[in-house]
Amino acid sequence: MTARITLLHLCVFLLDALTLWVMLAAIGIQNSLLAVLPCFVVASVLRHCHGCSCR
Repeated sequence: MTARITLLHLCVFLLDALTLWVMLAAIGIQNSLLAVLPCFVVASVLRHCHGCSCR
């Protein structure tokens, strides 16, 4: 059960990164998905750490 939940969470994460890539392409910014994915990861980590005591 835990493996399935982890896989589903990973799918949501990858689909969110893909959405960001498509939105950037829609406004004329051409990047590879391999460049967008790390940016999305960093932004997600910073978003989760904002306002908490993990500094």
